Amino acid sequence: QVSRLAHYDSLTGLANRVQMSQALEQILAAPSGRERECAVLMLDLDRFKQVNDTLGHPAGDALLRQVAQRLERTIGTGGRCGRLGGDEFKVIIPGHQDRKMLGQLA
Repeated sequence: QVSRLAHYDSLTGLANRVQMSQALEQILAAPSGRERECAVLMLDLDRFKQVNDTLGHPAGDALLRQVAQRLERTIGTGGRCGRLGGDEFKVIIPGHQDRKMLGQLA
């Protein structure tokens, strides 16, 4: 359980900031250029503070969990999703990706 707390966000179950940084470092340290390719998407929720302020922290937590579930469903097994903290999320998709596909994914 200590290892899980060190690598995963306790609210959403997504990888945490540390694990996402390690995953990106691992990709960038790969021996060949093709293996070092990846796409990184950074997301945050507009007006999230307003949700917490008007509806309360339980509603904000529920929203964050729902966003995490939607990200995981959208990305699937082709990438990795993580919560960096607050309302900030990161998605890493390894390998060379078509820009059009990434645009549709975003």
